[in-house]
Amino acid sequence: MIKNTPPMGWNSWNTFGADINEQLIKDTADKMAESGLLTAGYTYLVIDDCWSKKERDENGRLVADPEKFPNGMKAVADYVHSKGLKFGMYSCAGNLTCAGYPGSFEHEFIDAETFASWGVDFVKVDDIAHTGVAESGGYAAAHDIEMIRRAIDRCGRPIVLSLSPGPAPVEKAWHLRQNANMWRITNDFWDDWALLKNMFTRCEIWQSHVGPGCWPDCDMLPLGRIGVKFGQPRQTRFTHAEQKTLLTLWSVFRSPLILGAELLSLDEATLRLLTNRDVLRLNRHSFGARQIARDDAQAVWVSQDEDGSHYAALFNLSEETREVSLDLRELEGEAFDCRELWTGETLAARQSLSCRIEPHGAKLFLCHTR
Repeated sequence: MIKNTPPMGWNSWNTFGADINEQLIKDTADKMAESGLLTAGYTYLVIDDCWSKKERDENGRLVADPEKFPNGMKAVADYVHSKGLKFGMYSCAGNLTCAGYPGSFEHEFIDAETFASWGVDFVKVDDIAHTGVAESGGYAAAHDIEMIRRAIDRCGRPIVLSLSPGPAPVEKAWHLRQNANMWRITNDFWDDWALLKNMFTRCEIWQSHVGPGCWPDCDMLPLGRIGVKFGQPRQTRFTHAEQKTLLTLWSVFRSPLILGAELLSLDEATLRLLTNRDVLRLNRHSFGARQIARDDAQAVWVSQDEDGSHYAALFNLSEETREVSLDLRELEGEAFDCRELWTGETLAARQSLSCRIEPHGAKLFLCHTR
């Protein structure tokens, strides 16, 4: 299955962990459909770990926890589909999931058949480093991933395959491109500035491996209200400036955009950031992204839109307001009319595009030749 644009959606783990149930998933589906998230492109609703019973049935099949999902997963999938969404579920390449539930090791084909019979459109497969670590530098044995791929290909239903956790080694990019639609390039990502700053390095390493059907994944977006699974629900620790930096980097790099927030209480400010049409167009319809400058204080990325216009993303990684600049020859021109996509401000730039940016902040410009 080829995904021509990065998958977008929501995953239950960052907010709810094991505390998931049928009504919560239905309510979340309603919210995605009603809030504008679906219209903006957030299509996949994905249930993470802890959805099944601790044992398979007498036929070796996974069984949904009847206390959490009394009507079974087919009924949940049907409800999600009725809202215009696609339905995703969690599996594991090992014998057990991270939380101790049955994994798919040596059950790849029967699990793929089960998922297909329920109407699953997306499978997140965890623990891709459960075997072959010494031989492959932290990468699961190629055989295991190939088995999962073959099982999905034979299940009779098109299913997106997402591999997790990372960081996947870049030297295995060719194999990942052959067998998965998206794969994690990072460890678990949370709302911490040091982790976000480090993502500039990870994205630079992977920037040449992004393209139709092949989406290196920067992990879920820890925005909005998260942390319920820890018993400490909170708004993201990222400042408003850092949230724009995160979304700008994920979008120019063209990472999948998978939300981790509790959508039922999603605030309007976060919703506006997540549904900015111009920024989402960058994520879905640009190409050739590259980081052309990076030091401890700043970073600059450029890319091009399908319509021939150019994008320039300028980042202030320092602790004080500073000016960040781009030589416009990097955009194959000298004079451009530029619009900042977060604020709508416009400016005419010749030879250089420069602006002052707040600490940990970003400016994202769409530039047309004058």
